[in-house]
Amino acid sequence: MRWYDVEQNTEAWNELRTGKVTASQFGCFMANMGKAFGEAAKQYALQIALEIIKGKRSEFSFTNEHIQRGHEQEPMG
Repeated sequence: MRWYDVEQNTEAWNELRTGKVTASQFGCFMANMGKAFGEAAKQYALQIALEIIKGKRSEFSFTNEHIQRGHEQEPMG
């Protein structure tokens, strides 16, 4: 494992995440509706594959109240 000391949500942080499965999206693997590999997981796998091929981050982004709260409280930690 490599450790990168970069500020969250910066350009450098986004570059490091490009083409990689991240914990913030891991829930899509759990949303499989009883199938081995559900639609959400297929879409995420496609997104990661396209990022690897294109060498740049996907235009799609996701946020919710939990992610927002984390961003707001991060400086306190």
